[in-house]
Amino acid sequence: MKSFDRIKNFSTEIAVETTIAEIEKMMAKYGCLKIMKEYDGKGNVTALSFIVLSKHGELPIKLPLQLGKILEVFKIQVSTKKLPKKFWTGEWAEQQAGRVGWRVIRDWLDAQLTLLGIEMVKIEEIFLPYIYDSRTQKTLFQVLEEKKFNVLQLTSNQQKDAVHDVEIVEDEVKR
Repeated sequence: MKSFDRIKNFSTEIAVETTIAEIEKMMAKYGCLKIMKEYDGKGNVTALSFIVLSKHGELPIKLPLQLGKILEVFKIQVSTKKLPKKFWTGEWAEQQAGRVGWRVIRDWLDAQLTLLGIEMVKIEEIFLPYIYDSRTQKTLFQVLEEKKFNVLQLTSNQQKDAVHDVEIVEDEVKR
């Protein structure tokens, strides 16, 4: 069986806290100004929120961990015999899903920040879908998805209004 047949990092034993500390260190190196962890009430980190500095000012970002999605992949891969049965359900599987999910996010961030470091991308390109509006409590991706991505077909007047709305949000973030 090839390694890419299974979810990346499926066998990690690295604690979530260690991985999040690595993410925080990476983000600080690339100009992150603030970092906040969100928890599920059981002590599990469910999202990292942070402020990054761009040419256009401070951008609020939210990177969620979708534990349920990882558990679904575990079940599919157990049923196709790509993972052992212990990944199917239970406390160990849930903890492993957290370890795996945060490692995948860390690896993704590492690759993205490497591209930023060699100037192949801008910080906004990396985090665009994750820009977070605290008023609506939604990421930009969630807003676009709700609108079925029809904002890409805005009339020129709607585009001007959208730019104006973005400027208002940027002004609020700067305060």
